[in-house]
Parts: sequence; C-alpha cells; structure tokens
Amino acid sequence: MTPTIAALMLTAALLHTSWHLMVKSNDDRLTVLVGMNLVASIIALCALPFAAVPFPAPEVWPVLALSVALHAGYNLALPLLYRDADIGQAFPIARGLTPVFATLIAYLALGETVNRVQGAAIAGICAGLVALSLGRDRGGFRISFGFLRVALTIGLLVACYAVVDAHGTRLNGDWLGFTVWVVLLTSAVLLPVATKINGVSMWADLARAKRRSVVSGLLGISAFGVFMWALSLGAVGPVIAVRETSILFSVLLGVVLLREKLSAARIGGALAVLAGVTVLAAGG
Repeated sequence: MTPTIAALMLTAALLHTSWHLMVKSNDDRLTVLVGMNLVASIIALCALPFAAVPFPAPEVWPVLALSVALHAGYNLALPLLYRDADIGQAFPIARGLTPVFATLIAYLALGETVNRVQGAAIAGICAGLVALSLGRDRGGFRISFGFLRVALTIGLLVACYAVVDAHGTRLNGDWLGFTVWVVLLTSAVLLPVATKINGVSMWADLARAKRRSVVSGLLGISAFGVFMWALSLGAVGPVIAVRETSILFSVLLGVVLLREKLSAARIGGALAVLAGVTVLAAGG
C-alpha cells in the first residue's frame, strides 16, 4: 500500500466515522440510514451521464446483486447494533475482526495473500480495535450475547461486501461505474424494505431531517467512493484494515461530543492501531 492510498483511506475513515456518529445520535436510526442512502443515490444518478458510466456487462450482474444484498443487510443490521451500545464500544466490537475476516475471505475467494509483515500489522490493528471497546466501569455497558451476535454479523457482512466489491470493481474494469450501480441498487432495495418496517410516516420524518440526510449522504458516498477506488487497486486485507481506523475517530468523537469514557485500554488500543497502519502505509 502506498502512502497516498493510506492517506486517502484515513480521510475516508474520518468521513465514515462522521456519518456513523450521525446515525448513532438519532433515535430513528433506520430513517437516517434511508435518508443517507437516498441522497447518495441521487448523487450517483447525477453521475451517470457526466461520468459516462456504462451498463454492467452480463458477467458483472451476479457480483453486483450479491454486493447489493450484503450492503442492504448491513444497513438494516446497523440500527440494531447502536440500540444498546455507545459508538465507542459498538464500532470496535463490530469491526475489530473485520480485517481478519476480509483477509481470509479474500484468500479463499480471490487468491489474495499478504506477507508476514502485513499479516502482523493487520493482526495488531485488529487487537487494538478490540481493545478500544474495553475499560468500561462496572456500572457501564455489558456485552450481551445478542449484542455480540449482531456485532459479529455486521463485521462479517462488511468483510464479505469488501471482498465482493473488490472483485466487482476489477471484473467491471471501472471502479466508478461499479460503485454507482451499487449505490443506486442498494437504495432501490433498502427504501421499500425500510418503508415496510417503519411505515409511510418515515417519509414525513425524512422531510423533517433533510439537512441530516444531505450531510450524511455526502459523507457516506465520499467515504465509500474512496474505499471502492482503493479496493480496485490493492489487496483487500490491508485496505480494509486501514479503513477501520475510522474506529479511532469514532472513539475520539464519542469522547469529545458524546462524553463517552476514555480508558487506558482504549489508549493502548489506539496506539496499536496506529502502529499497524504505519507499517502498512510504509509498504509493509
């Protein structure tokens, strides 16, 4: 991984965290996600004529369909994750094992390998991410089996869609075109499902929260675009490991804006993550 890709991925990580914080800070999280996806799809729709995005080839459609299913599942599961935990705990637990999952799945599905240095850096990042969820006082949040199940499911969904999207961008030969179609079709699937869950009143709620939808949509599609571009160029494991540094930003923003606790375990975890990212960015 080049320093340029690493720097752009760190920027994408900050954008990624920002929209997650907007989801967590709202009572109706599914509506926020719908608004974000709707704005992102409008932007993607506008890109069709200007970016000369081609219609996907027949061999791309199965990969595109799987990607859309995984992204829609992730969007529907995310509100469940934030229902019982603060962002500084939910994010690290859900995403702490994602780089390991993604590295293994990319090896099995795409034949991608990482060298020993990269493997050690990814393992260090994962250990640090999990440590970021620790250090709570006894009266604080306790991890339940239900929460852990949702968190691991989300981590696996992210790993799977990262591998599928990496394959899709390469198979399509155009990362921007594949990204546009993923965004458009995910929104097309998510909107009716969310309306079924929340009812038609959701649209009135969206109208009242249009500013939040616009901001989160801009943040979301910017972060996703950089992520897809990086996946088209580099191995999945290192790319997603650097992207998960968004957890560092989530902890920092959670402490500053939401007054969440900062412990020695979280500080140690942050240092481990930074060390791993430094190794990957240095070309490890």
